[in-house]
Amino acid sequence: MDINSSTSIAEDIGHERFFSLIQEFHVEAGKEILEHGGEIYKYVGDEIIAYWPVASGAGKAQALACLFAIQDRIAQQASKFTERYGHAPAFKSGLHVGSAMTGELGDWKREIAFMGDVLNTTARIQEACKKIGTWLLVSDAYRALIESPERWQFTEAGRGRLRGKEEAITLFTVERA
Repeated sequence: MDINSSTSIAEDIGHERFFSLIQEFHVEAGKEILEHGGEIYKYVGDEIIAYWPVASGAGKAQALACLFAIQDRIAQQASKFTERYGHAPAFKSGLHVGSAMTGELGDWKREIAFMGDVLNTTARIQEACKKIGTWLLVSDAYRALIESPERWQFTEAGRGRLRGKEEAITLFTVERA
């Protein structure tokens, strides 16, 4: 997930207040990620990269439910964010499923890194939110694994090639049923 308009927000409120806004958003989003069985892999500025085991994250749709819970949590606290920072954060997010490689990278500075096509594809799905004009997109691969799809209303957003990808992918917007 990535906060919308973060560059203009940072420019408007300054880097110290922006850092505080991001920290507060990460704490609130993190609570929902953990409550929904996910784990935070990494923060990249205002972005959060989280993951779930396939059975719970996709099969039980906990990753999807988590994003709606974060949206609800931030909406409930919008006045607090606006009072403190002049902005209530909104975000865009993408969900996809697949295998990733995990390993230690680096020599002087080491870190555990996840790598693989699934991470790149998910990032491109999240980027597509802006182009399509929605806050959430899921891949057909993710949607196909959901065991109780009747809880959700999926609308095909299109099929095409994402930036840097050769294979076309079908994306869906999602609403609660």
